[in-house]
Amino acid sequence: MALSLKKKHTPQKTSDAIREAAPLMNIGFELAGTVGGFGLMGWFIDKYAQTSPFWFVALLIFGLVGGMIKLVRTVINYSNKQKTPKSILKSTKDTDSDTSQSQMP
Repeated sequence: MALSLKKKHTPQKTSDAIREAAPLMNIGFELAGTVGGFGLMGWFIDKYAQTSPFWFVALLIFGLVGGMIKLVRTVINYSNKQKTPKSILKSTKDTDSDTSQSQMP
């Protein structure tokens, strides 16, 4: 008799896990897109205004700061959601309602 120790993943559990991790999957693309987009805008402005490298560097730094702020906000929001799972919230509500009913005369 061979026992399988692998957990079986149902499609429901897999899709829930992907849905929960989705905000973290695109962080790298958002950061690269923000920095690249602002850098490209700065390059075009410098090219047409002949102010080489002022706008390129300025907008590149602006894109980097904006991308990092977005990254930190996304990670903080995700970690806050992980600290309070729905099952803990439900059990807390159940115990609160049980204690409030037991205290009533």
